[in-house]
Amino acid sequence: MVRIRVRSLSQSGFTFGKNNPFSEELAHRFYSAVLGPDDGAGLDELRERVEKKLKEIFRICLQYRELYTALRGSGVFWELAAEQWDTLDYVSGDDVAAFVEAYRTARERSSQNGAINELSRLVDESIEMHKDMLAIPPAPKFQIALRPSAISQTTQDLTNLSISNSTTATTWPPSHYTEQEVVWFSHDHVLSQVHGLTCRKKPHKAQDLPKIPDAFTHPLDIRLFLAFTALTNFRANRKISLCMTPITFWDDDERKDWYLATGGASKFCWTTWDFCNWAKAEFGRGRDAVVGLCHYVSSKSDFYLYLNADFSKTAPRYSVGILIRRIEKDVYEFIMEDAHYHRVSANPEYYEEKYNVYPNSGMDFKSALLQDVESHFGETSFWHGGDVPNAFKDIGVDNLTDTVSVSCSFVFLAVQGKVPKKDLGQEGWGFSRNVPEKMRYWENDKEGGEKK
Repeated sequence: MVRIRVRSLSQSGFTFGKNNPFSEELAHRFYSAVLGPDDGAGLDELRERVEKKLKEIFRICLQYRELYTALRGSGVFWELAAEQWDTLDYVSGDDVAAFVEAYRTARERSSQNGAINELSRLVDESIEMHKDMLAIPPAPKFQIALRPSAISQTTQDLTNLSISNSTTATTWPPSHYTEQEVVWFSHDHVLSQVHGLTCRKKPHKAQDLPKIPDAFTHPLDIRLFLAFTALTNFRANRKISLCMTPITFWDDDERKDWYLATGGASKFCWTTWDFCNWAKAEFGRGRDAVVGLCHYVSSKSDFYLYLNADFSKTAPRYSVGILIRRIEKDVYEFIMEDAHYHRVSANPEYYEEKYNVYPNSGMDFKSALLQDVESHFGETSFWHGGDVPNAFKDIGVDNLTDTVSVSCSFVFLAVQGKVPKKDLGQEGWGFSRNVPEKMRYWENDKEGGEKK
């Protein structure tokens, strides 16, 4: 069967030759993503499956031709392509780039120069797209005009973002957004609902907001909320950056493990390490603060509970809000908003009896987050817990539905620079410098050990 799978890679109009660009490891990842588990299918059927999935990814690449050119075919482009490609197993942006390059190379080696079918035509167009990009000198400053493929009235009615009435600049998004931020905007689900939004459009009523995320919100809808938050608050002179995708896993292996259980949604989520790498780079751009929203399942044991279930409806997630601020050169403050811990630890018997939740639920994830922040930023000043004001009360959102929506309120306030810079333990915020023992279990600290 392995031999049949190898032969299924070969398509009409493509020549791999002796110097096959598919390494054994890359081929294995391709089989997992495109063919799935061995189901006894014959060679012809496998080739049809390969052809179908290849046409999908090359269409995606061509759909984002302008973005490919603006990004110079860099890694963030391939992350977007990986998100848009519907595969049977998790694939990274690097893998997608390798798959595409392998078939471009095989096409260029072919003696059949003219396009002989739809796949070869798509690959030829992709090769020309790449050559056109190389022929254009890099722009001195990154900027691109994004346009959604379609903005339906149904979409507008669902989100109440009034896109058609937004003030749209000549080029949208504004040029002060980075390459990564533009890629976050670019997913069809998000772009169709935020296109044209700028800081000149402020929400005045609850209907102006996208749905505030809760414990069951899909990762793309969290990205929509975060993109809205950034677009309606950030100006050209901003000193804050917002991670516009949920931080859900503590490492890449966990993200891969959850791919099937989440119906592929894990590919829209970042790891704590991804976030910290990005945050470090943002401080390198001169930012004074970075903000993020974690939205995660409490433990790996839940994987088996939610496998093959409807993740968006059956897998409640916990949350923490993240704010890292630069205090002075190479000195940072890490604020972990954790309404769940703050509330449950105040009355653990009640929450255990009524909701079967505990103060330390999800502590493994928070521990991984703390470790990664410390590894990137050194020993930081630390605040934890907190009772956060309702950022949306003035526009008609009277109640925050759960602790996830409280974290969203924290993120919204942090982006606006409204989180106090002194004494976060004050009334109305209630943060503490205590670090729960299980959050630093690797050091065997005493419960409530101080972290300066």
